[in-house]
Amino acid sequence: MESIKKVSKYVTCILRALIYLLPLAIIFHWVFLETQLVQSWIKQGFIVHGPISDTMGGYIHFSNVKWSVGAKLFGFLSSAIRALPVLLGLCYLQQIFSNYQRGEVFNTINAQYYKKLGILFFIDALLAKPISDLLLTWAVTCNNPSGMKLISIGFGTDNRATLISGLLISTISCVMYEASKLEQKQKFTI
Repeated sequence: MESIKKVSKYVTCILRALIYLLPLAIIFHWVFLETQLVQSWIKQGFIVHGPISDTMGGYIHFSNVKWSVGAKLFGFLSSAIRALPVLLGLCYLQQIFSNYQRGEVFNTINAQYYKKLGILFFIDALLAKPISDLLLTWAVTCNNPSGMKLISIGFGTDNRATLISGLLISTISCVMYEASKLEQKQKFTI
């Protein structure tokens, strides 16, 4: 149990740092998008933005887009929506590992956090990612001439993998709930 507590302490610190760094990274990315540094990161693949299909069947790469303030705002909104389930998931994981740090492994609170994590995966796959992609395609093409603007929404392999992960985590929450009931019974057994 002591090793779980020790590892959980480190994981909690890492999760706490990520909770603060993720929003800062998104803000940094969109505020400094047109600087040479960020453009070089995009070209090198350090900041990952895949090519976006345009209306003519070609592809637009982020480093080639002329960004207006409105386009940046839509892009930021897209990134914020996409990051929201991740950020909430990090918060739930931080709570779970804080409980592990206190030696509370099998309890109903952790089971509820796992259930919420599973729901977040479903929300991410079914809402956040499609809406984020829609806003991002609009941000990239909103400055195009009339007839060349694009709004697209899709459901792909990433969404299916996220749904399967959500299903697995929801199953883990059920197992955790049953384990917490067994632990409660064991505490009251003489």
